[in-house]
Amino acid sequence: VLTFILLKKTSEVYSVKPLCKFIQWMYPGREFQVKHFHKLLNKLLKSDFGCLLDKHKTFL
Repeated sequence: VLTFILLKKTSEVYSVKPLCKFIQWMYPGREFQVKHFHKLLNKLLKSDFGCLLDKHKTFL
């Protein structure tokens, strides 16, 4: 039996929301910092930073 796992590009995976929820859980009562962190992560992912993570694009 062959099992295929479809790999996704970094740009196709939205990891900001789970990270922000984890930070809210770890540090309750710091909503301002979580919102700032959310904006910062979105900015990084929209920049070329996210493209650097896809080293093997030919395989995706």
